[in-house]
Amino acid sequence: MQAATLQDLQSNLSNLQQQQAQANTQLQNTLDKQKEEQDRLNQILQEQQKEQAQLDNKLDQQQKQDDEKQKQIDQFIRDAFKLWQQKLQNKTDNINSEIEKKINENTEKINQAKKEQETIKSEIETTKKEIETKKQEHQEAQKKIEENINTIKQEVQTIQKTIDDTKVQIKQTQQQTTAIQNNISTNSNLVAATNTATYDLYLANMNSLNKRMGELRDNPKGQG
Repeated sequence: MQAATLQDLQSNLSNLQQQQAQANTQLQNTLDKQKEEQDRLNQILQEQQKEQAQLDNKLDQQQKQDDEKQKQIDQFIRDAFKLWQQKLQNKTDNINSEIEKKINENTEKINQAKKEQETIKSEIETTKKEIETKKQEHQEAQKKIEENINTIKQEVQTIQKTIDDTKVQIKQTQQQTTAIQNNISTNSNLVAATNTATYDLYLANMNSLNKRMGELRDNPKGQG
């Protein structure tokens, strides 16, 4: 009985050992599989980490490129803004210079116009004074002309009276001559003397008349 029990125990032990060996084998297989899986996962993780590192590197490079591009863009904007400011300042300076030039030209023209206006006013005043002076001189000359005309009229009347008197004297002398000629047979010398006296008187009157007419022609005021 005990022998059978021991044998059973040994059989059970052997079975247990076999089961234990199988279990150990299965466990080892499971552990190996887990290790393989762990290795695979570690490899995947390493690859992912590597990819992440590469991605991070790419991101860093992209960020650097983006930063560099942003710097270039910012520099371009600053340069463009400075250039625009410079052009605007130059344009503003040119406009201000042109405005100042126009102002100076207009100011000079205004001053020149004022000077010309003052000159014209002065000339007008001078012309007015000259006209007034000429007017006074004309009035005085007109007055003198009227006086000379009146004097000439009086002198003409005097000359006309002299001529008339001379004509009367000539007529009287001719009558006397006729009377003397009628009596020529008695006194020829008296006839010759009378004719000479008549002619001399005529010449004297004509010379006086010519002299006075010459004086009137030589007087510019007397000619109007």
